[in-house]
Amino acid sequence: MIKYLQHKFALSRDGAVDMIKACISVTVTNISLMMSAGVLYLLISDMLGNGLTAERLPLYIGGSIGVIALIWVTNFIQYNKTFLATYKESGVRRTTLAERL
Repeated sequence: MIKYLQHKFALSRDGAVDMIKACISVTVTNISLMMSAGVLYLLISDMLGNGLTAERLPLYIGGSIGVIALIWVTNFIQYNKTFLATYKESGVRRTTLAERL
C-alpha cells in the first residue's frame, strides 16, 4: 500500500505513511462528529417519551461535554496529521527537486 501511494502521488515513504495516518484520523474525527448526533437523538427521544428526569439530565450534560471534548481532540489530531504533514512533505519534495536541478 505504501509503495502504491508513493508511486501514485509522488510521495516519499514518510509522506505515504503520513497519508495513511491522515486518512485514519479523518475517519476517527468523522465518527466523533456522528456521536454528537447520537447524544442529541437520545436526548430528544427521552424528551418526547416523557422520560427526561432530573436524574438523567447530568448524564446528557456530561455526555455533551464529553463529546465536545472528543471532537476538539480529534480535530486537533486531524489537523496535525493532515495539514502539518502536508507542509512537511511539500518541503521534502521541493528539496528533492532542488537537489536534482
